[in-house]
Amino acid sequence: MKKFRFNLDSLHRYRSSIEEATMKEFSSELKRFNDEQNGVLRLREEKKRLAAEIDNIKQSGDSRLELALYATYINDLNEFIQEKEVLLTECKKELEIKRAALIEVMKDRKVLDVMRDKSEELHNLQAKKARQKVMDDIAGTRFFFGGDKNEN
Repeated sequence: MKKFRFNLDSLHRYRSSIEEATMKEFSSELKRFNDEQNGVLRLREEKKRLAAEIDNIKQSGDSRLELALYATYINDLNEFIQEKEVLLTECKKELEIKRAALIEVMKDRKVLDVMRDKSEELHNLQAKKARQKVMDDIAGTRFFFGGDKNEN
């Protein structure tokens, strides 16, 4: 019997390439999201550090001008953090869209995988039946013509 060949193999390769491209897009979006998230965390840490410095300045009794500069910088930092959080939320939404697209493409490819597996299983079953039929024909022919000549 001839070798197994899946009729939809070109479609399977096409869907696999689409899946790979979608996975790359998702991966780059995930990297962008993680970078933005890390940026927000760094800004929050900077804010905590500045708050600790303000406490030190208050305890040492240094100038009010320096405290005012720190307060202005912290307010600007708060606004920047809020802007980054909005951007982070947008990145998260985009990431979820990319994730949904990836899941859909993976489902499409997996459907073809299942179809190929079932088709190969059917092919193997037919090949087994054909081999069994040949073996039965050989055994029937031997029996019909008197079996093996070497038997006593």
